Amino acid sequence: MTGELCAADAISQRVGRKRLTKRSQILICEPLSPCAVTGMERHRVSGWRSSLPTTVANAQSRDSRRRPQCDMLTHVCIAVYIAANRPLPAIDWDESQPAFYVATLGKDEEPVRNQFTKPHVYYAGSHEGCGCGFQLGKDRGPGDPEQARSRDSLGAFSKYLQDALTHVGDLELFACWEGDQAAGVEHRRHLTPMDLRRDDFCFLERELSVLRL
Repeated sequence: MTGELCAADAISQRVGRKRLTKRSQILICEPLSPCAVTGMERHRVSGWRSSLPTTVANAQSRDSRRRPQCDMLTHVCIAVYIAANRPLPAIDWDESQPAFYVATLGKDEEPVRNQFTKPHVYYAGSHEGCGCGFQLGKDRGPGDPEQARSRDSLGAFSKYLQDALTHVGDLELFACWEGDQAAGVEHRRHLTPMDLRRDDFCFLERELSVLRL
């Protein structure tokens, strides 16, 4: 990734134009996490059906749930989205055990669909609640206590992508700063699930990636 700009490299530029949004019921997460929890409504999606090894279950809205969201009043977070030709399974966010999760889009995120050529779009989050925990190659130096947790999040994300490729075929990923969901693509590249396990991995700002088997 020599010469390419990790999303975190532009933080000083992005902070100057961040959105100011009204937030309610903000609960600050553990001290090492830069995120806050809000009452954004999400819906669960059923998981892979073992009885249908080459397909996934149709998306079903079973009940609403909360998903952690960055507090845009104090900092800017990275958002990562996955798109597929068929529905993908959700992984619930567990506030008591923060880890990689996958959720359906909120209403304010609908514009991100225009970045993709595939119809089924989901939000992918790390243990930090946003995509910041995926920036291992940029934000997690030797001795950083969060390094191991970032590796765990990326490892789980890598496995999820590998399973998804097997079940539904090609995937697309889009990464951006919160608030830039409708902004134009700046970087394009091809990734494999194993790329996410590299020590120098990080998403690029407004990056559209394609994954194929």
